Amino acid sequence: MPKLTTGVPKYSRHKRSGKAVVYLNGAEVYLGTYGTKSSRDRYDAAIAEWLANQRKSSGPPKQTTVAELILAHMKWAKGYYPKNGKPTSQVCLLRATLRVLRRFYGHLPVSEFGSRKLAAFRDLLTKEPSKKKMPDGSPHYLCRNEINRRVRCVRKMFNWGVEHELTESEHVAALKLVSPLAAGRCPNVREGKVVLPVEIADVDKTIPHLPPMVADMVKLQLASGARPTEICIMRLADLDTTSGEVWIYRPTDHKNSHKEGMDRVIALGSTCQGILEKYLGVEPEEFIFNPKRSESQRRAAAGLKRKTPPHVGHRPGDNRVRIPKRSPGKRYTDASYRRCIERACEKAGVEKWTPYQLRHAQATRIADMFGLEAASQVLGHADTNTTRKVYAKTSMGAAAAVAKVLG
Repeated sequence: MPKLTTGVPKYSRHKRSGKAVVYLNGAEVYLGTYGTKSSRDRYDAAIAEWLANQRKSSGPPKQTTVAELILAHMKWAKGYYPKNGKPTSQVCLLRATLRVLRRFYGHLPVSEFGSRKLAAFRDLLTKEPSKKKMPDGSPHYLCRNEINRRVRCVRKMFNWGVEHELTESEHVAALKLVSPLAAGRCPNVREGKVVLPVEIADVDKTIPHLPPMVADMVKLQLASGARPTEICIMRLADLDTTSGEVWIYRPTDHKNSHKEGMDRVIALGSTCQGILEKYLGVEPEEFIFNPKRSESQRRAAAGLKRKTPPHVGHRPGDNRVRIPKRSPGKRYTDASYRRCIERACEKAGVEKWTPYQLRHAQATRIADMFGLEAASQVLGHADTNTTRKVYAKTSMGAAAAVAKVLG
C-alpha cells in the first residue's frame, strides 16, 4: 500500500520554462517567476486552497451556463423593476422571453451563446405561438416589433452579466452584430398594428353611452393629452389651481418617474378646468375619478328612471349581493378604463378605440397647430424623436397646406 503522508507539495522550479511550479494531484500549477515574493505568495494561496478542498485539486473553473445567467438576472430584475410594490410589465416581458431562451439554450455555457445563436433565437421567436388566440381562433404569433424587443432583452441580460462578472465584454460585443428584423423584409412575420388617432366623431358617439364620470375622464384626457394612468391617479392634492389662468397638475407617479430629473407637469386650460370644477369638493387625498362614486351615481340615475312605484317590488338596495365577487376599487386602472370605453363602443356601434388613441389624436392636433416641439412638451417627452416616431407621425397639416398652394 502507498505510504500516507501529511506533508504538502513543495515549491519547485520548472526545468524547461524556469518558472515556479507546484504539483497538485499530478497537475502543474504555475506561480510566476521562480524565487520572487509574488510567486511565493501564490504558492501559499494555492496550498491553502488545496488543503481547504481536502487535498483535492479544484480543477478548471466552472463556466456559467445560460440557465444560471437567466436565474441570476431574474432574481435581480424582481428587485429592480417593481413599482409601488408591484412588478412592472418589464418583469413579465423578461419572464416570457427568457422562458423560451432557457428551453432551447439553457444548457449552453454563456461563452458558446454567440451572434449565430442569438440570430437563431430571433428566428425561433417568429415560430413560437403565444397563449393568446387570434379573433378567428388561429395561433397568435409575435409581431416584428415585439420580436426585436425581446432580442434586446437578451442583449441587456448579457450586458448585465458583464457587470456581475458572469459574461465577457468581448463576447457580449458580438451579440450587438445581430441586426433587428426590418420592416417589409420578413414576409413570414406579421407587422404590428399601428396605433392611429381616434376619430373625434367616434368619440362623440361613444360619450353618451359612458358613465358620466368616465365621460369626463375621456374629455379631460382628450383636452390635456395626458396618459391614461395620469388621469386615473389624479387628486386635488396634485393640482395647483392658484398659480394663474392655467392650472398645473403634477402626477405623483408617471412613466419616467424612475429617471432622474424627469418631472411630469401637465398644464390644464379652461376646457380641463370646466370638467374638473364639479369635482372640487372631493377630499384632497382621494382620487378624483372614483369607481365607487361612479357606481353610486349610476344606481341613483337608474332609480330616478324607475317606473315601478317605490312600495312595489324590490326597494333600492335590497336585491344586492352582500358579498360580491368583485367590488369597485378606489380608482380606475388602465384596464378598467379601457374596458369601459370598449363596452360603450359596442353600444354606440362604432369601431373600438382605446384611451391611448385620445393621446395620439391630441398629439397630432398640437403638432399641426403649434409644431413638434410644443407637442413634445405637452406629452412629456424628453426627446422630440419619440413624438415624431410614435405620436405625431400621422400629421399631414404642413403637407396639406403646401398641396393647397402648389396644387
